[in-house]
Amino acid sequence: MRKLRIKPDTPLTRYHVMTRTCQQAYNLDEEFCPGFKETCHQIITDMSEIYHVDIHSWTIMSTHYHLAISIEKPECDLEDIRTRYERLQERLKQPKPWRDWYLQKYYKRFTDLSWVMWDINMRIALAYNLLHKTTGHFWGARFKSKILEDDAALLAVCLYIEQNPVKAGICELPSEFPYCSAARVKQELENDEEAVPKTPAIGPFKKLEGRIRAWRYVQWVDYQTRVILGGEVNIQPPEEIAELILPADKMEAWKKDFASGGPVNWRTQSYGSKEFEERIQKKELERQREFAHQQYLESRKKKKAG
Repeated sequence: MRKLRIKPDTPLTRYHVMTRTCQQAYNLDEEFCPGFKETCHQIITDMSEIYHVDIHSWTIMSTHYHLAISIEKPECDLEDIRTRYERLQERLKQPKPWRDWYLQKYYKRFTDLSWVMWDINMRIALAYNLLHKTTGHFWGARFKSKILEDDAALLAVCLYIEQNPVKAGICELPSEFPYCSAARVKQELENDEEAVPKTPAIGPFKKLEGRIRAWRYVQWVDYQTRVILGGEVNIQPPEEIAELILPADKMEAWKKDFASGGPVNWRTQSYGSKEFEERIQKKELERQREFAHQQYLESRKKKKAG
């Protein structure tokens, strides 16, 4: 039976999301398809601005990509949904005019994880097929997702995502890999003295603002990577980020969790404390039973009708 995705009906839900290419082909590799990672990043950014989505961190590898995001469910506002609808239509060959009765339909769409991922992955697949004059499947399966318990879990996932190219042996530090959020933030800061790149306002970064937060985030990601992946436990952090560094016990806990693949254990739909994961798992089982029961009732109806 298809696994039902849990999507809490809350004002804000944090997620770790990942999608792989079909047969893990290197369709996103820069040598095979120069410039396509940039196309993917632009599509992800464009869709996040249409949907009620906040992207905290991202990494685009050669066979897959990761996102750490939050999806908001604000009050339903006609003008807001209409504006988002019209921006979505601008990207279609045959745009359709707005109708007021679309309100609830598109409010639900613009605040739904499955819809935003469908739009992103569909557009990436179309862009690839158009570029290579091909047809067929680009992605191997449905995207995978985990609900994150709180800002602490979100921050851990952000760091895990940034570390992907380092673990793959592509670079020594995340800020050296051009297709992850830490490197992109660093690039923007270096290229434009007035740029204020967006970085996660979570955990110890909440009290920082603007360019300071952006620089500290890049420094923090690089330093924590050196300690967690490089094992450089005795190195001193730069003075500017000393108060942002994880305590030794938390650092060790993250190191063990990352090594065991906790943030990407896709057999579960949650990431956080044991109690939180058990609660989400219980909801998942309840929903699966309810779905199975509905399927059973539908099959009985069909038999009686036949």
